[in-house]
Amino acid sequence: MRREFPTHPIWTDPVFRRDDYQAFTRDVEELEEVQIRKTLPAIAERLSVLHQSLARNVNEWGAQTKERLDNIETRLGDLFESRVSMTLNASHRVAAPGGATPASTTTATAFHSIPTSPRDGGPLSPSVSWRPRPPSYMLSRTISTVPQLWREWTVGLGNGLSVQGLEDLYGHRWRPAHSEKVMYSRRKVIIGEIRRRQAEGINTGAAVEEVELMRQRSRLSLHQLHQVLNRQKRSAQQ
Repeated sequence: MRREFPTHPIWTDPVFRRDDYQAFTRDVEELEEVQIRKTLPAIAERLSVLHQSLARNVNEWGAQTKERLDNIETRLGDLFESRVSMTLNASHRVAAPGGATPASTTTATAFHSIPTSPRDGGPLSPSVSWRPRPPSYMLSRTISTVPQLWREWTVGLGNGLSVQGLEDLYGHRWRPAHSEKVMYSRRKVIIGEIRRRQAEGINTGAAVEEVELMRQRSRLSLHQLHQVLNRQKRSAQQ
């Protein structure tokens, strides 16, 4: 109160000039300083946690946006570089009144995909199908942690496409080799565990960290981790 109202008449009272009151004042000030020193680290720690959580969410949003843009860029590149074939499917003749010679002809242009046929003299419906050639990609054999696997799956390693992006664009065609099919199936089990935890309301970063902690505690490789998760899944189903 004395700091807030230093000129108030009450402070002229002799009691506030006593030695024991001055000692009391010093004790209170030291106590306040100690409390501040104890509180500041807790506040700093809380702010650090909030900052890390915000940074993680921003990074995930950026990664998802980049993946979508990469997919769009790939499709446009396939079109402009003629990796997607274009053909003239059919002509639509417009009959003139009285059965005379057709008055006009319009041609439907479509991406070549599923053959179509006219019905009752009607036009052929244009059909669109993206069939770009899948790129050559081999799942990394050098990664050893769950965060690395999650990054390869959702964002991509280096400048490469993500595994999820390859699946979305090309389906199973990007992994024709038997070894890649096996590796993909094994790693998908780990990804499935992360997504199961996400479905339970756990944020992505925490879900990845939990599965990684499970691997670290048992000192498992990614291959061994997928085996453990498979056994747990079979036990739960029984």
